[in-house]
Amino acid sequence: LNFIFIALFTYKFHYFVVFTCLKFNNNMVVPSRTLLQYSICLFLFCFAFLQPSLKMSLTEVKAICMKSLEKARVGIDEGAIQDGKDFYKYMFGHYPDLRIYFKGAEQFSPDDVQRSDRFAKQGQRILLACHILANTYDDPDTFKAYARETVNRHRQFKMEPSLWNAFFTVLTEYLAIKGVGDDATKKAWREVGKEFSTECLAHLKNLGLPH
Repeated sequence: LNFIFIALFTYKFHYFVVFTCLKFNNNMVVPSRTLLQYSICLFLFCFAFLQPSLKMSLTEVKAICMKSLEKARVGIDEGAIQDGKDFYKYMFGHYPDLRIYFKGAEQFSPDDVQRSDRFAKQGQRILLACHILANTYDDPDTFKAYARETVNRHRQFKMEPSLWNAFFTVLTEYLAIKGVGDDATKKAWREVGKEFSTECLAHLKNLGLPH
């Protein structure tokens, strides 16, 4: 995406040069070689100076994700427990097709989740997993090991492989209703989701399972 952005910027500048020359120089014809040189120089400039700023470092991704999870806490107090319930209330309300992975709760409504002791505990489990992913993102070996362990624990549910990445769409939407829906947060969690799902699918492949 960064490369595409730079290429489009260069393309637009190319035509800006043509337009400017025609407007202020009595329709002077600009040699194509000159335009090409302008474009190449600008492209190299953008690639060297803009591209690094468009990609967040592992540490930056971690910091943004951990900050967002201040609205999705783990703990034993009532507020933290409610944060976990709220995740599943959102999931069951907006993605009811995912309820099939929760035996005995296939017909649960968000109100059922709210009253459920099971989801009081399950909510904390899922938020704990999110905290671990965010907190280990700048430690790739640990992050990937946790991804593989997560797959091992979920093999019995025979989940669709696409869900390993789709989960993060649900998560960012949930965080948005908690008041953390800015672009930086969405981008950071997309990065986490991409790396997490890539490792999960690779592990599934190694296990000889659908991937």
